[in-house]
Amino acid sequence: CNTFKSLSSLDGASGEVLVSFPELPSITPRGRFDADLAATHLRLRGKTHDYKILYSSITRLFLLPKPDGAHVFFVVGLEPPLRQGQTRYPYLVFQFSRDDEMELSLSISDAELQANWAGRLQKEYNAPTFEVVSCVFKGLADKKLIAPGSFKATSGFPCIKCSVKANEGFLYPLEKSAMFIPKPTQLLNYADVECVVFARISSGTSKTFDMKFEFRNGHEYSFSSIPKEEFGLLEEFFQSKGLKCKNELAEKGISSIGRGDAFGDDEDDEESSPDEDYDDEEDEEEDEEGSEDEDEEDE
Repeated sequence: CNTFKSLSSLDGASGEVLVSFPELPSITPRGRFDADLAATHLRLRGKTHDYKILYSSITRLFLLPKPDGAHVFFVVGLEPPLRQGQTRYPYLVFQFSRDDEMELSLSISDAELQANWAGRLQKEYNAPTFEVVSCVFKGLADKKLIAPGSFKATSGFPCIKCSVKANEGFLYPLEKSAMFIPKPTQLLNYADVECVVFARISSGTSKTFDMKFEFRNGHEYSFSSIPKEEFGLLEEFFQSKGLKCKNELAEKGISSIGRGDAFGDDEDDEESSPDEDYDDEEDEEEDEEGSEDEDEEDE
């Protein structure tokens, strides 16, 4: 047993818990988890699963406001991913209410705090829950907490509503990457993107368009059902980040995308002439009269 523990690093699983968060609301994986945070690792304890996560496995931390104005997403990137059966979760997505507040005191002496986490942690916290949890994770994991940058959608929030296949979610264009949450959580680094393609696959009367990220390694990630009024903001933002943008609609002769014409109304595209309709009706009447005469002759 001791040999197995030494080879698998399980001997460090037990440690003094610095702080505990009860029933953290998780979207990915779905459920509520009790989090016990020690000096080198954290434990997530759910109803059916128990995980140990080393802080060295945490790659990124994100704090992203939900566009309903009432909730905030807290995203934890993991490498290697968390495994639940055959399913892997490279990102943990928690959702907190803005109205929930928390008072917290760390189980650590002032001397230890100054020696190991000076400037990264506080002894006492009294703030909204999402701020307390994100700050403690940031201090213990020693990772930068990434928040939205300069992009603002027409709604005023730093994200747009869209879909990945049948899953609806939110795309956050950040300063160095774009993140889609909650499911499937995807992080797209701008440094790996070859081109951003804007297209519309749906019908002409649609109020939405599609967007595709083409990567240098040949992979593609598509997002659909994006409101058409977001096109100009997205194109301007991605171009400011040095990304090549391609407009498939402009290549087809539709150059005014984002100002209404490219998506807009195809009601006048195929106008029928009243004279043609009238002639067609006369032809039909003549055909009917001719067929009646033939029937009488047969009789």
